[in-house]
Amino acid sequence: MGSKQSHMVGIQRRGSDAARELSREIILITILGKRCKSVIQAHWRETEPVEFSKRKNAVIRNHLKSLQLFYLVPVTAQAATVSPKIFRISSDIVVNEGSNVTLVCLATGKPEPSISWRHISPSAKPFESGQYLDIYGITRDQAGEYECSAENDVSVPDVKKVKVTVNFAPTIQELKSSGVMLGGNGLIRCEGAGVPAPLFEWYKGERKLINGQQGITIKNYSTRSLLTVTNVTEEHFGNYTCVAANKLGTTNASLPLNPPSTAQYGITGHAEVLFSCWSLVLTLSSLSSIFYLKNILLH
Repeated sequence: MGSKQSHMVGIQRRGSDAARELSREIILITILGKRCKSVIQAHWRETEPVEFSKRKNAVIRNHLKSLQLFYLVPVTAQAATVSPKIFRISSDIVVNEGSNVTLVCLATGKPEPSISWRHISPSAKPFESGQYLDIYGITRDQAGEYECSAENDVSVPDVKKVKVTVNFAPTIQELKSSGVMLGGNGLIRCEGAGVPAPLFEWYKGERKLINGQQGITIKNYSTRSLLTVTNVTEEHFGNYTCVAANKLGTTNASLPLNPPSTAQYGITGHAEVLFSCWSLVLTLSSLSSIFYLKNILLH
């Protein structure tokens, strides 16, 4: 429980002076020690001890009665511990690519907590510890959620997150078309990226294409645009341009929509030629060229 120590004890009685029933009196006991000054309030009665969570014996005498009391006195100073608590962290921010960014995370606790940062999406990359995280010339790959953790081994770490959005000018990553035939349907797909999400437009030559006109259907999404040509005619063939734009810039890419290649061997219309068991041996010599055709079957 601790070693015995001598203390100065002062007693003040509260209550009616006329009430002399000691069992109902309230006293204030001031304990002066080397390391503390404690004031406790106790209900007591004659020869009956008052118990606290930790007990240290003292005998208090006054001109009325003798009282044995157990009271709480810290003998040695104990360092208080406090769980870590993050009380300030940067708000979610939006910056342009190439900007310098500083994230702040402040925490309290005893012992003083250590602060660490982690880029949890998409890379889960850890950073050096510190209240401030500096990112110079931020790129689009460094966008996402950052996690601050405050830890001092008293309890589980306190964790908070901040989201960093990085704006960048659009790019077109792919422009591709499907095969198209007269009277059929053609499709051109334009894949893009950008923050904010780009707006897409289509042009045929210098003419802007309007959704729902001249057999053209355009469907735009956050990262792609699909152009469909219904019931293809000769007028639909030509050069198509996809344009992607946001507040940071504009980009474009072009692709021709051409009729299918001429049928193999130059055969068109309804004529059908079936070549079976075809082999061709070409022999060249300095004097002559010999062509030998074997097993030709025409139907």
